[in-house]
Amino acid sequence: MHESTYKAMAEFAKTLPAAPLRIADIGSYNVNGTYKQIFQKEGWSYVGLDLSAGPNVDVVLSGEIEWKNVPDESFDVVISGQVLEHTRFPWLFVHELARIAKRGAPICIIAPYQWEYHPFPIDCWRVFPDGMRAVMEYNGLEILKTYMTENPDPRWKGDTVGIARKP
Repeated sequence: MHESTYKAMAEFAKTLPAAPLRIADIGSYNVNGTYKQIFQKEGWSYVGLDLSAGPNVDVVLSGEIEWKNVPDESFDVVISGQVLEHTRFPWLFVHELARIAKRGAPICIIAPYQWEYHPFPIDCWRVFPDGMRAVMEYNGLEILKTYMTENPDPRWKGDTVGIARKP
């Protein structure tokens, strides 16, 4: 996990209430770092979800774009970083993020806007703020903020961060 994505997710976490929260991290498999430590606060319950069993995965999702084993509106916060580019159908992926979020829940999605090709197992997209807003709005989410980060690593430019709320 590169520095700019971790920093962006940590900034998002600072906006969350101190109240007890159930947090879903979609795409949590630990390939090269996780967000889990950001969400280890008293009263917060972090749940890692991914398509494959492995490190940092608490729930294996039942499908690529339809997660029948995750109930509707079951999480207070939904996050997903460095996953959207690996989905074949990002608008359907975001639909599932919205479906599992409770009403009023914040949703944070981070995806690269410029990055080297990195199939894990596939690599389909690069996302700019307009695209992030489009997939979020398409799924009925209220856009709170979209922005681009800069990555200090000269090989890669950075990420697009989308923060929305389920009305």
